[in-house]
Amino acid sequence: MAEVGRYYNIPSQVLSPSETQQIHPLMRTDDIYGSIYSPTDGTLDPNNIVMAYAKGAKKQGAKVFEGTGVAGVSTESFQTAGGLTKRKVSGVTTVCGHHIKTKQIVNACGAWANNFCSLADITIPLRAMKHAYIVTEGLPGMHSMLPNVRDHDYRIYMTTRGNAMALGGYEMNPEFVNLENDFSFGLYDPNWDTFNQTMEGHLHRVPISNECEIQSTVFGPESFTPDNKPLVGPDPSLNGFFHACGFSSSGMMLGGGVGN
Repeated sequence: MAEVGRYYNIPSQVLSPSETQQIHPLMRTDDIYGSIYSPTDGTLDPNNIVMAYAKGAKKQGAKVFEGTGVAGVSTESFQTAGGLTKRKVSGVTTVCGHHIKTKQIVNACGAWANNFCSLADITIPLRAMKHAYIVTEGLPGMHSMLPNVRDHDYRIYMTTRGNAMALGGYEMNPEFVNLENDFSFGLYDPNWDTFNQTMEGHLHRVPISNECEIQSTVFGPESFTPDNKPLVGPDPSLNGFFHACGFSSSGMMLGGGVGN
């Protein structure tokens, strides 16, 4: 990872256990070989990012219609030069009954990506599951200048929230969910049996988290692919149908590059 970062001019350095603890005194470091420290890493506000993307798109002539579902995808058959019969996109129909003629569609529907694909008789290797994180109350010694922590062996992450921490992870036995099209901007009730699969890792890596109170919980849908690689590019079975989904929790981080 450090070598990849160096190639893309992302500042990072490999630290010893003692150097790691100097940078993040709340971390337990007696059982690690070292860490990668990236000083320009941080946390972004997804709402502001999306608003900025929308503003930029509108300046380029795009129109944004919020709260407007898609009811259908229109396709046409055509013959290739080799005599094969294939399909191509010809339009979309909204739930309001409005038909939009278009030769290109981008499936950027996240956890709902397969729901949208079904309108075009396409299936992609993507499943939605309930992803969770909790936000602690203020912790002694915690402050906004401490870096985020990712421990891939324990499958956990801890992000800085001022003097608090957000604790999240990826369970070995996740809770899959079939999303309904009318479920949006919603959350689920906490399932502690699922979340506690990663709790041991949190308590081990940052022991003070064992003493903290929980300020809030977030249990919502997130989509993953079998190999954790995103699904990006043209669909082989429908000309003009492009995918930009399956980011496996890396959507905001990869959004700019994928858009480009």
